Amino acid sequence: MSQGPRVAAAVALFAATALGQEDLRRLEIDATLAKQLVSFARSAASQRAHGLARDVAELVLEHYDAESKAARRLLGQRKVRGEWRPDGKPRPTDAVTPKRRDALADKWRLLQQRAGKLHKDYAMALVAEGADEAARGRELQLALRYLPDDAEVHRALGHQEIDGFWGEAAEVAFVGRMRAIRDKARELRGYAVDTEAVAAAEVPAELQAMGIPMFGARSRRYTYWSSESYEAAANMCTWSERAHEFLAHLLGPRADAVRAASWKWHLVLRDEAQRDKLLQASPSTRGPFTFDQARLFAGIGFRCLDGGRASATWHNPGLDSDHAVANVTKRHFLDLRNEGLGEGLTHVATWLVCGSTHTYFADLPKTVAGGEAMPRDPDEWFERLWDEIDQGKDMPLVVVPRERADNFRDSTRVKSWSFMFWMLARYPDKWLPLIDGCSTPKITPDGVESVFLEVLGRPLPEVEQEWRAWARRGSKLGAATRWGPGR
Repeated sequence: MSQGPRVAAAVALFAATALGQEDLRRLEIDATLAKQLVSFARSAASQRAHGLARDVAELVLEHYDAESKAARRLLGQRKVRGEWRPDGKPRPTDAVTPKRRDALADKWRLLQQRAGKLHKDYAMALVAEGADEAARGRELQLALRYLPDDAEVHRALGHQEIDGFWGEAAEVAFVGRMRAIRDKARELRGYAVDTEAVAAAEVPAELQAMGIPMFGARSRRYTYWSSESYEAAANMCTWSERAHEFLAHLLGPRADAVRAASWKWHLVLRDEAQRDKLLQASPSTRGPFTFDQARLFAGIGFRCLDGGRASATWHNPGLDSDHAVANVTKRHFLDLRNEGLGEGLTHVATWLVCGSTHTYFADLPKTVAGGEAMPRDPDEWFERLWDEIDQGKDMPLVVVPRERADNFRDSTRVKSWSFMFWMLARYPDKWLPLIDGCSTPKITPDGVESVFLEVLGRPLPEVEQEWRAWARRGSKLGAATRWGPGR
């Protein structure tokens, strides 16, 4: 036996003795994957796929070799007095050709499979040997980093499965709750409601002054008047009752927070001429606004001449269901609660119960005009939100509860809509306390963060990070909850 092999054997024996067999295997995997990953990252960078190169370099530093010079240089770092620091140069942008991008994607898939198998085989050996739980858990998690759908690895981690999605018990429970919310909303679309005609003698004075026929309908909890027909008023009552049942389902023991009696009646008109006649014949229906200001809204609330509150809205028949559900959510439930989060919840209610997101609430006309810039199609909302998340431009969560109703931005709208849907399933008992906690007038950023910490027991950035992992494009957890267009 030559001197070389003897030395190598002695070194290996010393390493195995000093580090332990498990640690030696770990070092071998680290060395192998660090080398292969760095080689791939360099190849990607040479083909101008700089984003992929940086992602792989970060993977090397995080899991395999924190001192890898090649990985740190790919990330634009240089060593100064023993410390790695940014080199100050602008990061190159991607300029890879489609053909090379596809070829790199194929190579990356193969490398991921090899890396996943290395971690999985080692993890399963540790399991068989009854090794330390933390050590085998680390390997199993790394295996999933490359083999996210491997059922054997998931089972070894104690994960549960629901329709092909694997996750921890809390994640599977979350998926179940979110699906249950959607199933309830879908069920309520066919919920039968009894209505009856309201006698002409009961037409409110504000409507009598218009001098046109009015048709009234009353259900168990709601009363609607229509300038069109009894059927139109009855349809609004029906969707109002469906909205009430949906909110009661979400609120559970706090279902009485939906206060049907807090508004006496609602009116639906069909055209601008009828709107103008109402506002002219009954000035009290303008609320605090002038005639010209009130005309710019799609609906308005006001004090009844005989006491109590009422509202009027003007829209075409195709929007009846959306307006009725939004009306109950906003006026009979949210009312004076936080507008930034409340507006998102209103869109959640109409989207789930009706499949639409048409109705906006605002304090001043410029909000209504601003909202028109964004399509009312929820499928397009997904694309906008996903693009903003991809680009790191989604509205910061700390801003959402502080958004002004007189200048409600579209980015805030889609963020609030998504976040409130997530909250319903993630924190079924805490989403309302969160809204209420943020309902302090002119709440500050520090105030918002304090409410999140007090109500959810977690800092706001941590909550936002978890939401974003669910909401982003391509999220497996999001897909399992049917979060996406057409679902």
